[in-house]
Amino acid sequence: MNQFFEWISKLVSSWKFWVVISPWDVGVRVRLGKNAVALSPGLHFRVPLIDSIATVNTRLRITTTPPATIQGDSDGKSKVVSATIGYKVNDPLLAMLRFEHPSVAVQAYAQTIIAKSLDADICLNELRSSFRGTGVEIEFVRFVVNVEVFTVKLLQNERDITSEGYYNNMASSSGDPRY
Repeated sequence: MNQFFEWISKLVSSWKFWVVISPWDVGVRVRLGKNAVALSPGLHFRVPLIDSIATVNTRLRITTTPPATIQGDSDGKSKVVSATIGYKVNDPLLAMLRFEHPSVAVQAYAQTIIAKSLDADICLNELRSSFRGTGVEIEFVRFVVNVEVFTVKLLQNERDITSEGYYNNMASSSGDPRY
């Protein structure tokens, strides 16, 4: 029953001949799938079933990458790192032609850069150069190191593995009479 009401709602909205664009958005009207025109904030009229209008948020948006494990160098430390990236859409027409969802594109490309380098300035410069000319401007990159993992190699003797040897070693090393 709910799907029926959703279908009716979409049918009614497809015949709507006006659209209101918020002050922080820019509209992109595509007529018959060919001609794209940017629309400023306010009330705009459309031809039903011929025009499709998408709104693009032009405010500063923040997206985060999922945590990634970065293998350490010779120090044996691995880090679980995620990044917070601030971006905004400067040219909605160009951004709509390049990306369906700019946040997904920014996240995906940032993950590949993070795997190469953990320097925020290098990542910021590479992201800015990669998204130049796409209508998306990268404002900042911040790293969050969630966990530092130390890799320790344990050496064990055959005698220490048996339960008797284990408890004898524990008693002698801790001085606890329970062992």
